[in-house]
Amino acid sequence: RHVSGQQNVVADMMSRIEAITSETTFQSINYDDLATDQATDEELQSYLNGQVKHSLKLISYALPSSTKKVYYDISTDRIRPFINKRFRQAVLRTIHNISHPGSRTTSKMMSERFTWPEIHRDSHN
Repeated sequence: RHVSGQQNVVADMMSRIEAITSETTFQSINYDDLATDQATDEELQSYLNGQVKHSLKLISYALPSSTKKVYYDISTDRIRPFINKRFRQAVLRTIHNISHPGSRTTSKMMSERFTWPEIHRDSHN
């Protein structure tokens, strides 16, 4: 069945994965390590196997030049990597250190680029 243009989010994401990865990459995040952690992360697995209700639409895609896969949320118009607990503080620190924005701006900047449960709560703490 043919799915056209904007409706074909997965194909669009796959064609732009390298740009997406570089756009959201910060020195504090190693996507290769993130992919390794995601493979065994209990929180992510509970989302993937339906144990936890959520509004995320998670798909995995292989990193450029790798066989490892990272899970991304494609439920909004922005494709955002799912960040495991191990990497969340580094993401928070990196976003905050860009320009030392207030908590509301930090929360907005993070949720535009990444996703995880309670991302807004974490950005205000």
